[in-house]
Amino acid sequence: MNITIKKLLKTDWEIIAGITAAVAVIVLKFLHLVHEETMLTLAVVLLAGLFLRELRKELAIDTLMKDIGELQAGMKLLTVHQAEQGSSLVTPAALYDAMCAFSRRAQGVCVFKHINPFMFKKDNHFDDFLKPMLESDAVSEVIFIIIENDKDNYDLYVREKVDACEGGTKVAEPIVSENPDGNGIISCNCGLSEEFEALITFFSEPFMVKYGENWVPKFALHVFPGSEVSKSVSDSVRRYLAFR
Repeated sequence: MNITIKKLLKTDWEIIAGITAAVAVIVLKFLHLVHEETMLTLAVVLLAGLFLRELRKELAIDTLMKDIGELQAGMKLLTVHQAEQGSSLVTPAALYDAMCAFSRRAQGVCVFKHINPFMFKKDNHFDDFLKPMLESDAVSEVIFIIIENDKDNYDLYVREKVDACEGGTKVAEPIVSENPDGNGIISCNCGLSEEFEALITFFSEPFMVKYGENWVPKFALHVFPGSEVSKSVSDSVRRYLAFR
């Protein structure tokens, strides 16, 4: 039913009405029920209608292009502002590649703070996001911070795969803690303020999308090393590690 309604709404009824009227007048002409003046009047009316229709389309396109231009300008200002503050927004189209690149360049102590282990359900996600850290000589330790409800997912999607992976001994026993901050953080060089780097996700739309009971990242905030933002995020992560 909804598909039928959408098709009806997309139908160009002005064109159909014009063609129907023209055909009707031509038939009436053949039946000698209308005069040439009537046909000429109809032709003028149809042409005027088509002209107004195209004019409305041009005005709509002009308005749309203006809105797009304003949106692009706003996004440019936002991007510049974020860069000045030491972070940038990673969009859905770039998120997978950004996480792969982050994992490959990770160093030191790496922390997955309140990242749902469900993310590693697919083997290719584990191989691309976590395995490079385990196999890298530059990474000394990998720590997961999870909530109580994620224990089963951790055992199923992380622990079993880590145990079968070279470098799996780098993964410490997970820290179980609530998440009052309401965000997830993948970070490296924890404890080194000048080199700390992170990807942050937030547990709400539009930053994540929920599949059943599990949140899956859609956007991320990339925090650059050495920025003011990185120092604040680094302090947040270290608070969870202080008493382990």
